[in-house]
Amino acid sequence: MSKANPPTKHTLAHMTPPPQETDILESGKGQSSFSPIYYEQAHPLPTEDDVETRIMDSAEQAALSELETQGSHSATASNQHYDARRINEYNADGKLADGARHMDIRFMRRFERLPVNLSLSSILVPSGISLNEDDVKAALQWSSHLDPLFQNNLERDPALSWQYFGSTAGFLRRFPGTAWPPEGSKGSKQIHDFRTHNWFVQAVSSPKDIMILLDSSSSMSEKSFVLAIETTFNILDTLGENDYYNQSGEGSQCNQAIMLITESSSESHKEIIKQYNWPHMPVRIFTYLIGSDSGSRSNLHEMACSNKGFFVQINDISDARRKVIDYALVMARPMIMYQADHPMHWSPVFMAGKSGGLARDSEYQRRLVTTVSTPVFDRRNHSVRVANLLGVVGTDVPVEEIRKMIPQHKLGPNGYSFIVDNNGRVLYHPDLRPLNDGNQYIDQLRPKYTSVDITELELPETEIGNDHEIVEMNKNLLYDMRSDMIIPKEGETEFTILQHFDDMKRVNAKTQRYFYGPIEDTPFTLAVVLPEKYGSHELVSQQEIRHSRKNVTEYFKGDNWRVHPDWVYCEYNSVSDLEKERENSGEYTPRDQEPSFGSPEEQVLHFLARAGRPGWKWMSVRPKPPQPHHNIHGATPVGHFGQHVNVQGSRKAEPYFCDRTLIQSLVRDAMVTDGLDRNSTVSPNGKEDKHPIATLLAILKR
Repeated sequence: MSKANPPTKHTLAHMTPPPQETDILESGKGQSSFSPIYYEQAHPLPTEDDVETRIMDSAEQAALSELETQGSHSATASNQHYDARRINEYNADGKLADGARHMDIRFMRRFERLPVNLSLSSILVPSGISLNEDDVKAALQWSSHLDPLFQNNLERDPALSWQYFGSTAGFLRRFPGTAWPPEGSKGSKQIHDFRTHNWFVQAVSSPKDIMILLDSSSSMSEKSFVLAIETTFNILDTLGENDYYNQSGEGSQCNQAIMLITESSSESHKEIIKQYNWPHMPVRIFTYLIGSDSGSRSNLHEMACSNKGFFVQINDISDARRKVIDYALVMARPMIMYQADHPMHWSPVFMAGKSGGLARDSEYQRRLVTTVSTPVFDRRNHSVRVANLLGVVGTDVPVEEIRKMIPQHKLGPNGYSFIVDNNGRVLYHPDLRPLNDGNQYIDQLRPKYTSVDITELELPETEIGNDHEIVEMNKNLLYDMRSDMIIPKEGETEFTILQHFDDMKRVNAKTQRYFYGPIEDTPFTLAVVLPEKYGSHELVSQQEIRHSRKNVTEYFKGDNWRVHPDWVYCEYNSVSDLEKERENSGEYTPRDQEPSFGSPEEQVLHFLARAGRPGWKWMSVRPKPPQPHHNIHGATPVGHFGQHVNVQGSRKAEPYFCDRTLIQSLVRDAMVTDGLDRNSTVSPNGKEDKHPIATLLAILKR
């Protein structure tokens, strides 16, 4: 495997005037295709880190201000929240039900085509959580100040989906506001405890070594043993993709813990623990008492509390699900105590609701989503130093939005890209075919989805007739590439894979070149794949719109044309930008409807019309996110963000992205093919001859 040659500044910055005719340019080897794509798109994801940092800073500041001045008004103010289960709930007589609240909503493609409110958040409360508890009321009060920031983030970042704050008190504040279950859904109103899900647990986790001791002695009753097994499974469910098991090594040497699950304990084993764990207590001990044996309670309580652990009593299945999260909050105390770092966690992909793309029919694909989350600490200066975790903030990032950042049209019909995480699991890949999860997404707020390793999608050629050394070489090159991408580092390699086609009925051996490199400040690595001897020439055919003697929209008359559904030609940066444009042009959008386009073709026509107007500016590079101005405490006040600038920093960016090369190539194609339906010959019998050859001859006569 050879090291990739770094691209030159000339490669990245060189721009040539768009040709008016068709040219074939020699572009060298495939590396020249990868370099601009990689260096332009090496930062598509860290903007979500910026969003998380803003929410986290604001949450900590709001909590600091509110909790230090907490008074009797908190109980009254906390009643102003919107309980997702009681939104727009009406009686048979049409009147709002007791305890319900009205919320103005409209359907949005961006939010899984659900009815939402873009100014307010809603509260989801799992079973077993009471909103009348003082700590819940206080958290509801100060977290309500996050709504303006949520709204601001949504206007600035077109890739954002749901934003939320999960409180350790047990409720989830989700923006934009919507009812639960979603309107039109047949799902249950029951809400599972989000604190056991990956995005929450992993955000507060640190490297740890855990040993689970499950009492399987004959003294355990059958009922208690079943409950103990359920408790064990719930502990295991809190472990994530970065928690490894049954692997030899020294471990994390950071947080170490023993989980003891038993029905009874006749002693606290104080002498043994004192010999091996005192005085420094490197190992925390967590004890789980199954049932209500009062005689064992004191022993297990002493065992846990004298070793920096936690004691939990499990009486039923709901306790097993709800109380296991307590250990994760205790294990997070060292990280909170020093408050030097807020780790960003990117979850594995999972199946969410309907896609937000512009579909042409009523069947919408389910979409894959990843979540980025970070903890929120208590910044108050207590007389006795404590380590309080207020909660976790998170945002959902649809994978389809990440794919938009990669210019697929520059890779050609046989090239593609993919992204893997630090465990070699795929974020997206053209061969990733997730199974439909039925109603699982409706049944629970955060479904699980098993990620797929890259070695299961890139299949090295292993045909029996081949030389054994070649087969092994292909395998080794694949695993070497996987190792490089996990580290991560830049690289380049080439090997033969098996590629299916004809609806997976046939297979073909194909040699491909792989170029890959890390995406900064994320656990992801981007790879671009090109066939062997591919990319040496580029067909460039564009039509300058402003220099055209004819209105280019005339080439797009009728409905017998389509654009590529997965390519991004032009789009507005936010919904509000589209609303402003429509207001300026005198168009009206009903309040309960999302301002959007009915199809990709309608969207392209809209921007073609804009491009022909005076003052049009091409924005072929996506604007970088605004940089926050931090105050002396590191917090980021809402509304204090820099202006968008273009690459040169010379002018304010327009509120849209438009790929000049792609659009002008599309116009050139439309111009050349315009009139194919009209250019037909007439046969001797007077009938129109639409044979392809006749059409071709008619074109050649021009």
